[in-house]
Amino acid sequence: MAQPPRVNYPSSAPNTMFNYDQIETVRSRMMQVDESQTEFLNINDLTQVSWVDYLNRYNIFLSKHTGLSNTFIESNFKKVVLHPREIPPVEQEEKFSTLLRTKPIPEIANKEKQIKLEVAIEEGLDGIEKDAKEDMNDEAKWDKLQKEWEIRYKEHREVAKTASLICEDIIGKMDVKRRLEVEEEETKPNNEDIGTQQKLSLEDVLEFMSSGRQNGKGPLVS
Repeated sequence: MAQPPRVNYPSSAPNTMFNYDQIETVRSRMMQVDESQTEFLNINDLTQVSWVDYLNRYNIFLSKHTGLSNTFIESNFKKVVLHPREIPPVEQEEKFSTLLRTKPIPEIANKEKQIKLEVAIEEGLDGIEKDAKEDMNDEAKWDKLQKEWEIRYKEHREVAKTASLICEDIIGKMDVKRRLEVEEEETKPNNEDIGTQQKLSLEDVLEFMSSGRQNGKGPLVS
């Protein structure tokens, strides 16, 4: 009995190894995020830590978290399929829904909408945004809304830049004024010391004229 011909399927070993490398990269990035977060949260007494050190630890945590996020964005994880070796217990099923979440939780989403609405009303863009939402397929309206937001962004950036320069100028003037005050205090003569010296000198002269004694001592006998 003749056997059917065998079909040679392409090997998936190289792609599998590539996926393993990506997963290992994510694992190391997650460990870095966990370490930096733990180090930041272990600051119990804020009075014992300077503001610079506190800010540096926070920035390190943010940079590690950003690196982890970029790893997911830049990699090819959408084509990676993972499955556990054993069926997870029922009490851990809720963790999978959290890990597989692709959008913010409702509280964060509502807060984001509220902030966007407040900014849009403040900037006078709520009317343009409503027009764009009424016709979701009208790209011209969305382009107009995007251009308006870009204009507002540039204006706010210029305002922030100008405010930063003004603050730096004020701080510089305050430093110069403070240094001048310190130098003036250091070079300013002490009137109390001068008065005391003049008083002592006058007393010494009168004592010497009346008794021939100076500083409690009589004239030297040669």
